[in-house]
Amino acid sequence: MKHFRHLMLALAVLLPVSAHAGDVANLATCTTKTFADIFHNQAWSGKTPRGCFAKIAVAQKSGGIAVSAWIVEKKGEGYRQLSFTATQSMEELQNVKLVATANRDILNRAKRLERCLTPGKATAACQVTGHRDVQVDEESGVRDFKEISLGDGGRDTVVQSLVSDTDLTPTLPATIADEQPLPPGTELKVLTVR
Repeated sequence: MKHFRHLMLALAVLLPVSAHAGDVANLATCTTKTFADIFHNQAWSGKTPRGCFAKIAVAQKSGGIAVSAWIVEKKGEGYRQLSFTATQSMEELQNVKLVATANRDILNRAKRLERCLTPGKATAACQVTGHRDVQVDEESGVRDFKEISLGDGGRDTVVQSLVSDTDLTPTLPATIADEQPLPPGTELKVLTVR
């Protein structure tokens, strides 16, 4: 198992995810602003926080809330999609100090995940999985998907990268698509302690 982890780490270094410096940190900031909005409003407004140029989706998971922020950029005939997803427990969303602490943790984890994307800076904590889909029919093309997380048992934070050379429509990040995204205006049953 140890050798497999080293092999995966070597592959991650040899096959870097195409991400611009700062994208992950910016996406993480959008998720923390969304968590702060959810805390203050006790609902998902459906609005992108001020200063965020990413798309946002919110889903209720067992025991907490997941927020995904993602960007889609045109790349030749295809596109590049980069997403960051983080979770906070319902307990954290009940207290202003716990929300602030959780948001700092999310931003710190985003910095570590960003290092996982940088060739030569990835550590053993970086867990990279991925696959390539080749489509041959009316719309032929290749889609490369990678998911990066930290295998340290901490807060659930995930970066996903999808690069496609087709003009197929980008979809929700897989980490949030598995759940049912909450519609705007959904009230969240959180007892607030300020």
